[in-house]
Amino acid sequence: MNYLYTNNFQLQNVHERLLKYINETNLELLQEFKQEIEKEKVPKTTLVGVLVIGQWLWTFNIGDSRSFVIKDLLISQISVDDIGTGATHEITQALGQVPLSPHVSVFNWAFEGDYTAENIAFDHNYYFLICSDGLTDKVSSEEILKILTDPNNDGSVQEKVESLYILTMERKIDDNVSIIAVDLAQYFKNLSPIQIIKLSYPKRKPDNE
Repeated sequence: MNYLYTNNFQLQNVHERLLKYINETNLELLQEFKQEIEKEKVPKTTLVGVLVIGQWLWTFNIGDSRSFVIKDLLISQISVDDIGTGATHEITQALGQVPLSPHVSVFNWAFEGDYTAENIAFDHNYYFLICSDGLTDKVSSEEILKILTDPNNDGSVQEKVESLYILTMERKIDDNVSIIAVDLAQYFKNLSPIQIIKLSYPKRKPDNE
C-alpha cells in the first residue's frame, strides 16, 4: 500500500509488484515455520485476492481458491486453479512451497470499448467474489449467480454472502469456508458524474494487459 500512495506510481508496474509481494510473503511464511519444514511438515495455504485501482481490476491466486466476476446475468471464474489430476483433489501449488508461479491477470471492470463514460461494462449487477474451495466444492457457479442476482432478494451483500455460507453448511462441508463479495455496481452508482469521467482515464490499456 505504501507503493500505491507514492507519487511515482505506474499502472503498468502493478503486475510486477504483486508478484514481488506474494513471493516476499511466501519467504516470510517459510521462515516462520522453519522448524516444521525441517521436520518435513511444510505448511501450505491457498491464496486469492483482488486489487482495484480506478477502473482497473487485478486478480491473483495460488492453489484452488477462486475469484469470480458476476456481471448482469453471467458469472465467470477469472482465477486459475492449481489442482492435480488425481482423485484426491491435491493442490499442486500453494504458499509455503517453492518455487511459486502466481497467476495474475488485469482487466478494465468499469468500461468497454474506448474506455469512455458512455460505455459502462454492465447494466445492473456487478459483483466480485473471492472464496475458498470450501464454497465451490458444495455450491455451483450457477447457484452463486442466482443468490447474488435474485431480483426478488433486496437484501444486503452481507446477507447474500450469509445465504451462500448457510447453503454450504447445509450440505455438510468438512472444510473451512471463506467468502468475500464486493458490489462494484453500487460503488459505481455512488460516484458523481465528474468522478465517472475521471474513472474513464487512461483511455489506453496498461502495457502488460
